[in-house]
Amino acid sequence: MHRTEVGAAILLLTIAAVAFGDSCLAQDSVPTGAKIEREVVYFAPQSKSTSSSGTFLPGTAVQILRLWQREEAWWVLVESTDGRKGWVEINAFLKKDDHTGAPANTAHQVASRLRVPSNPQRMNNLGIWFLRNAQNGSDNAIVSPCGIWSNLRVLEQAAGPSSNSTVARLIGPNLSSNLPVDLPEVESSDMLFVRKGLSLTEEFQRVLKASGVSWSEASFDNDDRIKINQKIYELSHQLIRDFFSPETWSADAEVVIANVVWLRQAWAIPFDPQATHTANFNVSKQETIPVSMMIKTDQLDAFASESLNCDGVILPYAVPEIVAIVIVPREIDGLVRLLEKIDNNSLDATIGSARSSRTTVQLPRFDAEAELDVLEALKKIGFPLGEIELTGMFNGPKVRPSLIAQKSRLSVNETVTEAVAVTGSTYSPSSVNVEPIKLISADRPFLFVVQHVKTRALLFVATVSTPTRAK
Repeated sequence: MHRTEVGAAILLLTIAAVAFGDSCLAQDSVPTGAKIEREVVYFAPQSKSTSSSGTFLPGTAVQILRLWQREEAWWVLVESTDGRKGWVEINAFLKKDDHTGAPANTAHQVASRLRVPSNPQRMNNLGIWFLRNAQNGSDNAIVSPCGIWSNLRVLEQAAGPSSNSTVARLIGPNLSSNLPVDLPEVESSDMLFVRKGLSLTEEFQRVLKASGVSWSEASFDNDDRIKINQKIYELSHQLIRDFFSPETWSADAEVVIANVVWLRQAWAIPFDPQATHTANFNVSKQETIPVSMMIKTDQLDAFASESLNCDGVILPYAVPEIVAIVIVPREIDGLVRLLEKIDNNSLDATIGSARSSRTTVQLPRFDAEAELDVLEALKKIGFPLGEIELTGMFNGPKVRPSLIAQKSRLSVNETVTEAVAVTGSTYSPSSVNVEPIKLISADRPFLFVVQHVKTRALLFVATVSTPTRAK
């Protein structure tokens, strides 16, 4: 939302005699007549006596209880006439045509909004762990932590009490603590398919709507497999084809969950294509391959880490809320050791130590694809994802995951980064300060990270061990 729009909305609420600060108004002094102007998801206050999150429709009459500013975003605690209470974004009180920055009907609607945990530490660590285990010699590896998290959070909401706690230990708190993020050219779509004849509870349907998850019934025959694959193909911008193969498809599935995360971001400072040249990339100490090496020099945030034995640079995109982070080990064969040491805290500390300096960056142009068997990786850490009760979704049989997998693509060139990850799962019945850095050259296997700046959520993490060969 533009600053002028925020000011207008705050002015609107203050005219309605809303008190700023942490204290609630007394019940008899709460203003009446406030109205929700657009369909908006609300998030329940952290109280055992309040309802779960849901959706307010346009025209809903509410009482305004409190304002709260989180970084640059304003949230309003409201209570509707039917007793539902929750936090909504302040733009809920602006008519759609008040938003001058974009047409009302854009691709970034509630159903396609990226959602990340308000505290992404557990999600980030899980993504780094998956990347560490997926990295295999000269193979590239790509993981979307938020894609896996989005898929499993639907399972968490559907699971019964005992199963819910198991999933929650893995991915962290549920919907009440996740944040919707509206960004240009960033999309996230969650889909749930349930076997025909299984009736979802009304409460779970409300949860799905509140979290932007679309759902439909299916018989899970081969025709349904083709239809679901086609939908995934379209949502992935024609980048991921035939996600569910005949070999991985379960015709006896009760539930299928699919998530698609896609982004396409232009560099804030593009690389000059005329400067791209053929250079050697050290796949290992024994092997080099020719690559198309991009190069640019500019004022950039660069960092060095003695503990991780690496150097790196933050490359901004035109959308300032997202950045790419290139982390290069100082040793040609140092990527494995870097992955063994790095976690959310050390990554945060390293990025936080970055200082602006005149920096030359060399980065190979590349296209990479990767597949990750999430279910098999979870078994390695002894995660007990066995029989699961989905009593939060319906009163049906216990299920067992037969597939949790992710397919990803990442493309980086002189002007843009494009990345997509599809995470699918099927559930079947059970039987430091540094000196300015003058050169960052990614001429050896390196770590490539795409991060949402405000929340520090990792959208994509990748190891580039074998970039695309120069033609």
